[in-house]
Amino acid sequence: MAERLIVTVQRGLSMFWVAVRDVDGTWPRTSPDIVFGQMPAPAGSTIYAFDVPGRLVRSVWSEAGCTPWEYVDQWVANEPVPVRQLAATTAGTTEHVLVRGGGSPDFAPWHTLRDGADGWQPTWLQPPGIGGYPLSPFVDLRCAGIGDSLHVVGLSTDYVWHNVRDATGAWQAWESWDAPAGSRRVACAAVGDELHVVAAGADRICHTILFPKEKVEPFRDVATMVGGVPPSITDVACAGVNGELNVVLAAADGVGIWHALRHADRSWAPPTWQQPLPRLTQVTGLTASTLPS
Repeated sequence: MAERLIVTVQRGLSMFWVAVRDVDGTWPRTSPDIVFGQMPAPAGSTIYAFDVPGRLVRSVWSEAGCTPWEYVDQWVANEPVPVRQLAATTAGTTEHVLVRGGGSPDFAPWHTLRDGADGWQPTWLQPPGIGGYPLSPFVDLRCAGIGDSLHVVGLSTDYVWHNVRDATGAWQAWESWDAPAGSRRVACAAVGDELHVVAAGADRICHTILFPKEKVEPFRDVATMVGGVPPSITDVACAGVNGELNVVLAAADGVGIWHALRHADRSWAPPTWQQPLPRLTQVTGLTASTLPS
Protein backbone atom coordinates (compact mmCIF):
# COMPACT_ATOMS: atom_id res chain seq x y z
CA MET A 1 0.00 0.00 0.00
CA ALA A 2 1.41 3.40 -0.97
CA GLU A 3 2.18 5.80 1.85
CA ARG A 4 1.94 9.58 2.13
CA LEU A 5 3.80 12.22 4.10
CA ILE A 6 1.85 14.10 6.79
CA VAL A 7 3.37 17.29 8.24
CA THR A 8 1.99 19.25 11.17
CA VAL A 9 3.04 22.89 10.92
CA GLN A 10 2.97 25.00 14.09
CA ARG A 11 1.81 28.57 13.42
CA GLY A 12 2.22 31.11 16.19
CA LEU A 13 1.52 29.93 19.73
CA SER A 14 -1.67 27.89 19.50
CA MET A 15 -2.51 27.17 15.85
CA PHE A 16 -1.30 24.55 13.42
CA TRP A 17 -1.92 23.27 9.90
CA VAL A 18 -1.88 19.70 8.65
CA ALA A 19 -0.29 19.29 5.21
CA VAL A 20 -0.15 16.05 3.19
CA ARG A 21 2.21 15.20 0.32
CA ASP A 22 0.68 12.67 -2.06
CA VAL A 23 2.45 9.77 -3.74
CA ASP A 24 2.80 11.79 -6.97
CA GLY A 25 4.74 14.52 -5.15
CA THR A 26 1.94 17.09 -5.04
CA TRP A 27 0.72 18.82 -1.86
CA PRO A 28 -3.02 19.13 -2.50
CA ARG A 29 -4.21 18.64 1.05
CA THR A 30 -3.78 21.35 3.65
CA SER A 31 -6.15 21.97 6.51
CA PRO A 32 -7.31 25.37 7.70
CA ASP A 33 -5.87 26.59 10.97
CA ILE A 34 -6.63 24.26 13.86
CA VAL A 35 -6.90 26.68 16.77
CA PHE A 36 -5.84 24.39 19.57
CA GLY A 37 -2.64 22.85 20.74
CA GLN A 38 1.06 23.55 20.79
CA MET A 39 3.92 21.50 19.31
CA PRO A 40 1.67 18.97 17.53
CA ALA A 41 3.21 15.55 16.92
CA PRO A 42 1.57 13.03 14.58
CA ALA A 43 1.63 9.26 15.07
CA GLY A 44 0.16 8.23 11.74
CA SER A 45 -3.23 9.94 11.56
CA THR A 46 -3.34 10.50 15.35
CA ILE A 47 -2.14 13.94 16.42
CA TYR A 48 -0.88 14.70 19.92
CA ALA A 49 -0.43 18.26 21.20
CA PHE A 50 -0.52 20.14 24.49
CA ASP A 51 -2.75 23.03 25.46
CA VAL A 52 -1.63 26.36 26.90
CA PRO A 53 -1.56 25.10 30.54
CA GLY A 54 0.56 22.16 29.37
CA ARG A 55 -1.90 19.21 29.42
CA LEU A 56 -1.53 16.58 26.71
CA VAL A 57 -4.40 16.14 24.22
CA ARG A 58 -5.13 13.71 21.41
CA SER A 59 -7.17 13.84 18.19
CA VAL A 60 -7.50 11.78 15.00
CA TRP A 61 -7.06 13.70 11.74
CA SER A 62 -8.65 13.00 8.36
CA GLU A 63 -9.37 15.10 5.29
CA ALA A 64 -12.75 15.79 6.87
CA GLY A 65 -11.11 17.40 9.90
CA CYS A 66 -10.04 16.50 13.45
CA THR A 67 -12.10 14.51 15.92
CA PRO A 68 -12.81 16.33 19.22
CA TRP A 69 -9.69 16.77 21.33
CA GLU A 70 -9.45 14.45 24.34
CA TYR A 71 -7.21 14.86 27.38
CA VAL A 72 -4.82 11.95 27.77
CA ASP A 73 -4.75 12.22 31.57
CA GLN A 74 -8.22 10.62 31.70
CA TRP A 75 -6.50 7.34 30.71
CA VAL A 76 -2.89 7.76 31.87
CA ALA A 77 -1.94 8.78 35.42
CA ASN A 78 1.10 10.74 36.61
CA GLU A 79 1.27 13.13 33.63
CA PRO A 80 4.34 15.40 34.03
CA VAL A 81 2.46 18.71 33.77
CA PRO A 82 3.25 21.16 32.36
CA VAL A 83 4.33 19.36 29.20
CA ARG A 84 7.04 21.40 27.47
CA GLN A 85 7.93 19.16 24.55
CA LEU A 86 6.57 15.98 23.01
CA ALA A 87 7.31 13.38 20.38
CA ALA A 88 5.06 10.64 19.04
CA THR A 89 5.25 7.75 16.60
CA THR A 90 3.84 4.33 15.80
CA ALA A 91 5.72 1.05 16.20
CA GLY A 92 3.73 -1.87 14.86
CA THR A 93 0.15 -1.34 16.08
CA THR A 94 1.22 0.77 19.08
CA GLU A 95 1.26 4.55 19.43
CA HIS A 96 4.16 5.79 21.57
CA VAL A 97 4.30 9.23 23.18
CA LEU A 98 7.30 10.84 24.89
CA VAL A 99 7.24 14.16 26.74
CA ARG A 100 9.49 16.41 28.77
CA GLY A 101 7.79 18.37 31.48
CA GLY A 102 6.82 18.70 35.08
CA GLY A 103 9.57 19.06 37.60
CA SER A 104 11.76 16.33 36.10
CA PRO A 105 15.25 17.03 34.78
CA ASP A 106 15.19 17.86 31.08
CA PHE A 107 17.31 14.83 30.25
CA ALA A 108 14.71 12.41 31.64
CA PRO A 109 11.80 11.99 29.20
CA TRP A 110 8.53 10.33 30.18
CA HIS A 111 6.87 7.64 28.09
CA THR A 112 3.43 6.13 27.62
CA LEU A 113 1.78 4.08 24.89
CA ARG A 114 -1.57 3.18 23.43
CA ASP A 115 -1.90 -0.31 21.98
CA GLY A 116 -4.71 -0.98 19.53
CA ALA A 117 -5.68 -4.18 21.32
CA ASP A 118 -4.82 -3.52 24.97
CA GLY A 119 -5.47 0.21 25.35
CA TRP A 120 -3.32 2.67 27.30
CA GLN A 121 -0.34 2.06 29.54
CA PRO A 122 -1.96 3.19 32.81
CA THR A 123 0.81 5.53 34.00
CA TRP A 124 3.68 7.62 32.62
CA LEU A 125 7.09 5.99 33.17
CA GLN A 126 10.66 7.16 32.67
CA PRO A 127 13.05 4.95 30.71
CA PRO A 128 15.51 3.44 33.20
CA GLY A 129 18.88 5.17 33.19
CA ILE A 130 20.78 2.06 32.13
CA GLY A 131 24.37 3.16 31.81
CA GLY A 132 23.41 6.58 33.15
CA TYR A 133 21.32 9.40 31.72
CA PRO A 134 22.84 12.03 29.45
CA LEU A 135 24.86 14.49 31.52
CA SER A 136 23.40 17.66 30.01
CA PRO A 137 19.76 18.57 29.30
CA PHE A 138 18.05 17.62 26.06
CA VAL A 139 17.29 20.59 23.85
CA ASP A 140 15.25 18.46 21.44
CA LEU A 141 13.55 15.05 21.52
CA ARG A 142 12.14 12.86 18.72
CA CYS A 143 11.23 9.21 18.17
CA ALA A 144 10.57 6.66 15.42
CA GLY A 145 9.31 3.09 15.18
CA ILE A 146 11.15 0.26 13.44
CA GLY A 147 9.05 -2.88 13.46
CA ASP A 148 7.73 -3.18 17.02
CA SER A 149 10.68 -1.29 18.54
CA LEU A 150 10.67 2.35 19.61
CA HIS A 151 13.80 4.43 18.90
CA VAL A 152 14.29 7.61 20.92
CA VAL A 153 16.70 10.34 19.81
CA GLY A 154 17.62 13.37 21.91
CA LEU A 155 19.96 16.30 21.33
CA SER A 156 22.07 17.83 24.09
CA THR A 157 24.68 20.54 23.83
CA ASP A 158 27.36 18.43 22.15
CA TYR A 159 25.84 15.00 21.59
CA VAL A 160 23.03 13.12 19.87
CA TRP A 161 21.65 10.47 22.25
CA HIS A 162 19.86 7.26 21.29
CA ASN A 163 17.89 4.58 23.11
CA VAL A 164 15.63 1.68 22.08
CA ARG A 165 12.58 0.11 23.70
CA ASP A 166 12.13 -3.35 22.21
CA ALA A 167 8.92 -5.30 21.61
CA THR A 168 9.11 -6.83 25.12
CA GLY A 169 9.15 -3.39 26.75
CA ALA A 170 12.83 -3.54 27.74
CA TRP A 171 15.01 -0.46 27.28
CA GLN A 172 18.64 -0.50 26.19
CA ALA A 173 21.45 1.69 27.53
CA TRP A 174 21.75 5.27 26.27
CA GLU A 175 24.44 5.72 23.63
CA SER A 176 25.79 8.95 22.22
CA TRP A 177 27.39 10.30 19.05
CA ASP A 178 29.14 13.62 18.52
CA ALA A 179 26.61 16.17 17.27
CA PRO A 180 27.55 18.35 14.30
CA ALA A 181 28.81 21.72 15.49
CA GLY A 182 26.06 24.24 16.06
CA SER A 183 23.19 21.71 16.12
CA ARG A 184 19.99 23.08 17.65
CA ARG A 185 17.31 20.66 16.46
CA VAL A 186 17.20 16.94 15.71
CA ALA A 187 14.77 14.62 13.90
CA CYS A 188 14.68 10.89 13.16
CA ALA A 189 12.76 8.52 10.89
CA ALA A 190 12.63 4.85 10.01
CA VAL A 191 13.34 3.89 6.39
CA GLY A 192 13.02 0.15 6.23
CA ASP A 193 15.17 -1.22 9.06
CA GLU A 194 17.45 1.85 9.14
CA LEU A 195 17.15 4.78 11.54
CA HIS A 196 17.90 8.07 9.78
CA VAL A 197 18.89 11.01 11.98
CA VAL A 198 19.00 14.64 10.86
CA ALA A 199 20.61 17.41 12.92
CA ALA A 200 20.10 21.08 12.04
CA GLY A 201 21.85 24.28 13.04
CA ALA A 202 21.12 27.83 11.97
CA ASP A 203 22.57 27.45 8.47
CA ARG A 204 23.49 23.79 8.27
CA ILE A 205 21.75 20.43 8.12
CA CYS A 206 23.52 17.08 8.54
CA HIS A 207 22.38 13.47 8.08
CA THR A 208 23.46 10.07 9.35
CA ILE A 209 22.13 6.50 9.47
CA LEU A 210 22.06 3.93 12.26
CA PHE A 211 22.09 0.51 10.60
CA PRO A 212 20.46 -2.61 12.09
CA LYS A 213 23.72 -3.93 13.57
CA GLU A 214 24.27 -0.65 15.47
CA LYS A 215 26.77 0.73 12.94
CA VAL A 216 26.52 4.51 12.64
CA GLU A 217 27.68 6.47 9.63
CA PRO A 218 29.47 9.79 10.21
CA PHE A 219 27.22 12.83 9.87
CA ARG A 220 27.36 14.30 6.35
CA ASP A 221 26.53 17.88 5.40
CA VAL A 222 23.38 17.74 3.25
CA ALA A 223 24.47 20.92 1.46
CA THR A 224 26.96 18.79 -0.49
CA MET A 225 23.98 16.90 -1.97
CA VAL A 226 21.09 19.40 -1.99
CA GLY A 227 21.75 23.10 -2.64
CA GLY A 228 19.90 26.16 -1.51
CA VAL A 229 19.73 25.41 2.21
CA PRO A 230 17.40 28.10 3.64
CA PRO A 231 19.10 30.55 5.99
CA SER A 232 18.42 30.55 9.72
CA ILE A 233 16.84 27.10 10.08
CA THR A 234 14.56 26.96 13.12
CA ASP A 235 13.20 23.40 12.98
CA VAL A 236 13.59 20.11 11.12
CA ALA A 237 11.39 17.03 10.73
CA CYS A 238 11.65 13.84 8.71
CA ALA A 239 9.69 10.70 7.85
CA GLY A 240 10.24 7.54 5.85
CA VAL A 241 7.64 7.28 3.06
CA ASN A 242 7.64 4.53 0.42
CA GLY A 243 11.29 3.70 1.11
CA GLU A 244 12.46 7.32 0.83
CA LEU A 245 13.53 9.82 3.48
CA ASN A 246 11.48 13.04 3.44
CA VAL A 247 13.15 15.99 5.20
CA VAL A 248 11.21 19.17 5.99
CA LEU A 249 12.64 22.44 7.30
CA ALA A 250 11.29 25.65 8.81
CA ALA A 251 13.24 28.92 8.64
CA ALA A 252 13.39 32.05 10.75
CA ASP A 253 11.37 34.14 8.28
CA GLY A 254 8.36 31.99 9.23
CA VAL A 255 7.19 31.71 5.61
CA GLY A 256 6.40 28.28 4.16
CA ILE A 257 8.23 25.02 4.64
CA TRP A 258 11.16 23.53 2.72
CA HIS A 259 11.32 19.92 1.48
CA ALA A 260 13.85 17.47 0.00
CA LEU A 261 14.05 13.70 -0.58
CA ARG A 262 16.71 11.04 -0.15
CA HIS A 263 15.99 8.11 -2.48
CA ALA A 264 16.64 4.45 -1.77
CA ASP A 265 19.72 4.61 -4.04
CA ARG A 266 21.21 7.22 -1.62
CA SER A 267 20.81 10.09 -4.07
CA TRP A 268 19.06 13.31 -3.03
CA ALA A 269 16.45 15.26 -5.01
CA PRO A 270 15.62 17.82 -6.19
CA PRO A 271 18.97 19.59 -6.72
CA THR A 272 17.83 22.46 -4.45
CA TRP A 273 15.45 22.66 -1.50
CA GLN A 274 11.87 23.26 -2.64
CA GLN A 275 9.20 25.38 -0.94
CA PRO A 276 5.89 23.61 -1.70
CA LEU A 277 3.66 25.71 0.60
CA PRO A 278 4.95 29.29 0.53
CA ARG A 279 1.55 30.69 1.50
CA LEU A 280 1.96 29.36 5.04
CA THR A 281 3.08 32.15 7.35
CA GLN A 282 4.10 32.42 11.02
CA VAL A 283 5.67 28.95 10.89
CA THR A 284 7.38 28.32 14.23
CA GLY A 285 7.82 24.53 14.25
CA LEU A 286 6.93 21.30 12.50
CA THR A 287 6.80 17.52 12.80
CA ALA A 288 6.33 14.76 10.22
CA SER A 289 5.04 11.22 10.04
CA THR A 290 4.05 8.47 7.62
CA LEU A 291 0.39 8.27 6.65
CA PRO A 292 -0.88 5.01 5.14
CA SER A 293 -3.08 5.56 2.08
